[in-house]
Amino acid sequence: MALFELKDIENHSQIGIWKIEESIEELENALSKSILNNKTYKKFRSDRRKREWLATRVLLQVICNDKYLEISYNDNRKPLLTNGDHISISHSKLFVAVMLSKKGSVGIDIQVPKNNIDRGISIFMTPIELVEIGEIEYFQKLHIYWCAKEALYKYIGDNKLNIYSHFKINPVDIAGSGLFTGVINETCEVVNLKFEFSELFYLIYTV
Repeated sequence: MALFELKDIENHSQIGIWKIEESIEELENALSKSILNNKTYKKFRSDRRKREWLATRVLLQVICNDKYLEISYNDNRKPLLTNGDHISISHSKLFVAVMLSKKGSVGIDIQVPKNNIDRGISIFMTPIELVEIGEIEYFQKLHIYWCAKEALYKYIGDNKLNIYSHFKINPVDIAGSGLFTGVINETCEVVNLKFEFSELFYLIYTV
């Protein structure tokens, strides 16, 4: 199985990253029949979507030391765990990321680098944010801002909000510690975030 990374965050959260290298059959064999009987899973027609769904649950089992916890969703499509722990889920191409916390709501986003990410600027970057990021490390910062807003969206778990209007990312120092902040405009809540990136993916999560 392709566990890519597993780590603890400040003694209250865990992050797992899975690289999907298995077939659907291999992933199914790692899960119980009761999980595979899930109505949502049975509705999927896309092999890609099936593998994401399966890999997420295999990864969750690994993080929980083979104890399976059912994932459900509230009316805003925010995922919930049966044991009361908080969870956030993200996938991009072959990578799946899961974050668990006993402390409170969390948000995580993983993104494989996109050569055309600048085409979506009007969807997620405000004019003020575009001025703030400048021209140095432009594409790296676009990825970080995109992932950060997605992580905040998952953290707050309100599908009435959108990543353009309702979240503000404060300036990011690419060469720094990876720590920065975002703001949920509706409540003025400041949320601490951390970024990590490599040639494979960008990863942003709440801390």
